[in-house]
Amino acid sequence: MAVLVTGGAGYVGSHLVEQMFDRGIDCVVLDNFETGHRAALPKVKIVKGDLRRRDDVKLLFERHEIDSVCHLAAYAFARESAAEPAKYYENNVCGAINLFAEMKEAGITRIVFSSSSAVYGNVKGSAKENSPLRPVSPYGVTKALVEQVLLSFAKAYGFAVVSLRYFNAAGASPSGRIGEVMGEHPRFIPVCLDNALGRSRYVLIYGTDYETPDGTCVRDYVHVSDVAGAHVAAMEKAEPGEHKIYNLGNEKGYSIREVIAAVETVTGKKLRVREAPREVGDPARIFASSAKARKELNWKPEFGDLESIIATAWEWFRKHPDGYKLL
Repeated sequence: MAVLVTGGAGYVGSHLVEQMFDRGIDCVVLDNFETGHRAALPKVKIVKGDLRRRDDVKLLFERHEIDSVCHLAAYAFARESAAEPAKYYENNVCGAINLFAEMKEAGITRIVFSSSSAVYGNVKGSAKENSPLRPVSPYGVTKALVEQVLLSFAKAYGFAVVSLRYFNAAGASPSGRIGEVMGEHPRFIPVCLDNALGRSRYVLIYGTDYETPDGTCVRDYVHVSDVAGAHVAAMEKAEPGEHKIYNLGNEKGYSIREVIAAVETVTGKKLRVREAPREVGDPARIFASSAKARKELNWKPEFGDLESIIATAWEWFRKHPDGYKLL
């Protein structure tokens, strides 16, 4: 029997698959390779398919012996979701429902869902699992909706569900084998590192008038390998008929300007920065309380500070500035 990892060739997914492979956990990867990379995967079973095509999921369950699922396949950019909400609802929500429905038909009820801090929206202070859900982007709404679907499946069909609401995943595997790739909608730390490599003219700061200490957005950053490890731990905690929720974060917020300063410290390079107006879908501040995950999952981030997270990303980007193209 194996674990199905949807979106397993993506950034977080590939780090999860790497950890499973290294621990001897049999897994099957389902990915449409729209943004994922085959070169990021070790020697595991790979199925090319799309959750929006229900027959793809049905066929996978017929051909492979699956006993549990880690669901990571989703579009994941808040700014893009504000401009293209239909794209996000179709993929993130409709695709997820196809997956869950076929799980039910196949008798597979154990699932770990890769959710997001985006479900909270703006939070004063530290977000806890029982904080109100007030997403400010369609992306955040899709994650909240899928959580509600899973709750109903747990109650009606006995699904054993764990949702992990993690914050800004960053960094690269300590193994040096895999890392983040600059895509069409890059995250902020890779944008900064790209500038440190001299590959871009400047770094844009979107919004300098937020109600934060320096006027820029504040975020909690957690290392991608720590996020992956939490998925593995969560599989063991899923209980039939229950939907458990855990935050994953370092419990400290960093502003955009603080991230820029940390990148400059790690790389020894001065970044070229320009300011731009706010973009729709960006909450002013959000960071996590992960006390519940620390207690119940016995989860503790190996990379507990921003500079150590950035250092692993910098090591990857220096050696692989073009991602997996040359591998």
